[in-house]
Amino acid sequence: MRHLNNTAHASQIKTINMTTADDDEVILMPSIMLSDIACDISGAITVLNDVGTLLSLIYQQGITPQQAASMARLTHDAADTWANLLCSSLNTLNEPLAQSVFGEVAAHDD
Repeated sequence: MRHLNNTAHASQIKTINMTTADDDEVILMPSIMLSDIACDISGAITVLNDVGTLLSLIYQQGITPQQAASMARLTHDAADTWANLLCSSLNTLNEPLAQSVFGEVAAHDD
């Protein structure tokens, strides 16, 4: 966990304040970290949309059983990969959250 003790360094940091009047606790994080997490979420959204499309094709019998089996294998691998990436992002977010009034967010594993 990084701590900012150098006031000269602090004066060089651009701060984007998204707080409201009733916020009483703030977590500072580098924007690159927030960008990485946003990219992970965007990728997961794409995969979830693809899974929905595949399930729709299977339901409507738009693909053969062999194609469905192949796509299901690929979809499983993609979902597994993205679940791991999102768990990593959650761990990154949980580091500062553990020190806050909210605490860590638990990952739901099967």
